[in-house]
Amino acid sequence: MYRVAICDDEPHAAEQNEAMLCQILEDRGLKRDIDYSVHCFSSPVPLLAQMEKQPSAFHLLLLVKAQLQRE
Repeated sequence: MYRVAICDDEPHAAEQNEAMLCQILEDRGLKRDIDYSVHCFSSPVPLLAQMEKQPSAFHLLLLVKAQLQRE
């Protein structure tokens, strides 16, 4: 099973990335929770904690860089 982590501090963007990823994989005949799983994180802290506990927890990391707002 492929295990994918998506880390994005913007929930709507994370949902969009998850939906796109699932569509791409399902178009190729893969079934969620059978052939692949997706875990979303809104902060890198829990993702890093998971990876420290289990370094091989994920095969693919989709990391979205937060945009800094200039004042």
